[in-house]
Amino acid sequence: MLQFLGDGSAFNLYDDNTAAYMTVGDALILVDCGEQICNRIIRRGLLEGVSRVHLLITHTHSDHIGSLEGFIYYITYLTDKTLSVYYPHPSRLDKMMYMQGLEKSYHTKPVPDTIEGFTVEAVKQKHMFGAYGYFFYSDSASFFYSGDTSVINKRAVRELREGRIDRIYHEVSFSSSPIHTPIADLEAVFAPEERKRVYLMHFADNNCRKECLSRGFSIVNTKDE
Repeated sequence: MLQFLGDGSAFNLYDDNTAAYMTVGDALILVDCGEQICNRIIRRGLLEGVSRVHLLITHTHSDHIGSLEGFIYYITYLTDKTLSVYYPHPSRLDKMMYMQGLEKSYHTKPVPDTIEGFTVEAVKQKHMFGAYGYFFYSDSASFFYSGDTSVINKRAVRELREGRIDRIYHEVSFSSSPIHTPIADLEAVFAPEERKRVYLMHFADNNCRKECLSRGFSIVNTKDE
């Protein structure tokens, strides 16, 4: 399952931006690359022992792509690893990277059907134009990653209850928000016995994190294994 490099929201001053990863054989799969995430990846040694890096982008707010340009340069010029960056709107992300100074020859790829044994499917989320969540399916683990959203994905809820996915990784807001999911909405959808399989992330502060735990939800793991 996923580990996390950070679990904070855009204006959380104490925790790095929400970003996830898992190692599959000699490949590293990442979700998002916010403002300090490139440094976190390098300091944590996640690139050691891998030959391929796959990076899925949920949307283009800076707390989700803020260090992407530096990460692309680092992989390209300072390692011998291959990097594939995926986003459902490749040309849009390429234009943003080009405006930041990245060479025109770099190309984001559309989200593939499979990545390192996982079937992957992007689904639109209600947050901003071009915001997506991802379903991951494999024989060993299956889950849904919400990205940023103000609406809980009904299919993810149904598949959790049917056993098609093992868990949901979902963003949360302590207060009402037009672009994020209030904890009250999550409480209304998930019964107490379901909440341990719903891992919350994207916290505004530690009080929000504690409140989620008090209401029976799990929270994502940002510690080194």
